[in-house]
Amino acid sequence: MLRDSGLGYARIAELAGVGQTAVRNLLYGRSASGPRNREWLNRVKRETAERIMAVWPAPELLADAQLVPALGTHRRIQALVAHGWSMSKLAQKMGWEVQNVSAMLRRSQVEARTMRKVSAMFDELWNVAPPSATRADRGAITRARGHAKAHGWAPALAWDDIDTDTEPEGLTDSTDVKNVA
Repeated sequence: MLRDSGLGYARIAELAGVGQTAVRNLLYGRSASGPRNREWLNRVKRETAERIMAVWPAPELLADAQLVPALGTHRRIQALVAHGWSMSKLAQKMGWEVQNVSAMLRRSQVEARTMRKVSAMFDELWNVAPPSATRADRGAITRARGHAKAHGWAPALAWDDIDTDTEPEGLTDSTDVKNVA
């Protein structure tokens, strides 16, 4: 389960507070020269087992550079754009160039640090109106919403679970974003 969530054996060992060898031997068998090489362990210390079993997968436990599926990250950016946040404003908030955000939206995987950064930004902005003080701001909002509608991007409240839902809740036409909100 921990490996399936993207944790490597070294990270599991670190989180459990046990040696890397103990976790590696459990996953891959004994690493020894001779006939016992790759032999599966019959026993493990109770304390080691309890420490490893106490580790549960969570996004915040992943190493920064660990690659994770990008679907939830994409949907969060898309929902913010559907809300009226321009890609350039989102890029600015992330400390990125707008081209980097566009490139990230084309990738099937993102680094865990990117997933966490976008998640935090989404949590902060999903129900906050984008700046609209100037004519340029209002134009950016209109263009962002138009871009989202043209691409069929759903707003935040369309999703029961933005990371795993196959379809946004309540959309009858994938391009009919406006009617969901």
